[in-house]
Amino acid sequence: MIKQFNSNKLPDFIGDIHGCYADLERLFLKLGYQKKDGIFLHEERIPVFLGDYINRGPKILEVLNLVRKMEQSGNAYAIMGNHEFNFLAYHYKDEKGIHFRPNTERYYNYIRATIEPLKENNVLEEYLQWMSTLPLIVKSEDFNAVHAQWSEELERQLATFQFSKLDELTMRKIHLDANLLSTVSAIVKGEEFEITASFEKKYKFLFRQDRERIFWWKKNRTNLMKDWLDVGKVNQNIEIDPADFSFVKDFEVTNKPTFFGHYWLEPSEFRLIGENICCLDFSVAYGGYIGAYRFNNDKILKKDSLFHS
Repeated sequence: MIKQFNSNKLPDFIGDIHGCYADLERLFLKLGYQKKDGIFLHEERIPVFLGDYINRGPKILEVLNLVRKMEQSGNAYAIMGNHEFNFLAYHYKDEKGIHFRPNTERYYNYIRATIEPLKENNVLEEYLQWMSTLPLIVKSEDFNAVHAQWSEELERQLATFQFSKLDELTMRKIHLDANLLSTVSAIVKGEEFEITASFEKKYKFLFRQDRERIFWWKKNRTNLMKDWLDVGKVNQNIEIDPADFSFVKDFEVTNKPTFFGHYWLEPSEFRLIGENICCLDFSVAYGGYIGAYRFNNDKILKKDSLFHS
């Protein structure tokens, strides 16, 4: 599930799309792509999609059709996002016939805009098969690309597991191996911090949910919550004890440029977050943008290479 980038074209990294086809089309045209035979092509560039093609937006099937056609024809790379991973888990079962993601009414309503058009067009199974083949990491000598989180350790752990796709049989193997499940989950969803009752009591604060996303890429952190966890704007300035997060390792400035999405940056935060780290999720399904970075094998990332729809 680690794919080597071997194109003779330079990559354009494209963040979370979430069924927002019009935004994606606008972004491609802004980047100088031309539409031909139903896909977007560029003489010198090739897109690397960072995952999350489904749910939320108004034209999910159109996005899936485009991304799959471009990927299968060799005109794009497409990484698995947590929404695709969860969609597979919703359909796949363990050896006892229990779905890896509970088939609750609440979750069905969340994926309704994805699953219903796939069923109506009799393409659900073929899209499940396609999603199962999507890599978790795309890399080259010059960059790393994932949906949510990358580290040398996560890549090393993933490389030790011998599987080429996340079909039902592989899902069973993953869920029987705690280390493997932890590795895959971190790459597609990012590490999360468990909010225990004692943690809430310590800070006298009621958190939104029982697990919160860790901002794994930040450096020079302070003792404010905003440097550690995604807990919403109102709660960013809560003071915490950094010792509670001693397990979080800083992203090294020596690492090659790394691209990801997933973390719902505000549209007003349209900027680079580091000299070798780039998040391209700018909340397109909530009035924001699809982000893109035009990579030219930069050692240090450049603000003027950042685009949005």
